[in-house]
Amino acid sequence: MISLVLFQEERKVLKIEDKPNFTVEDYKNPPEKDMKTDSSTGKPMYRSKKLPDGTVLRFAIMNKKGKQGGHSVITSKWNPKG
Repeated sequence: MISLVLFQEERKVLKIEDKPNFTVEDYKNPPEKDMKTDSSTGKPMYRSKKLPDGTVLRFAIMNKKGKQGGHSVITSKWNPKG
């Protein structure tokens, strides 16, 4: 969890939006040519992870291989209100 906090401090927030139930912090998306694409639709691949405190993180899946066979970059953080 510490590495996630350090990583977020390095990324600049492009904009902050207020949704009915969340405050959304948007980060710069990577170029689509560097992202993995879905073989059936041809669209870039994204994944979301919900943390125990209700925060939702959205990641772009990259082509570059890492230790686990994939690499991801955070694209947005959804903080719950209330």
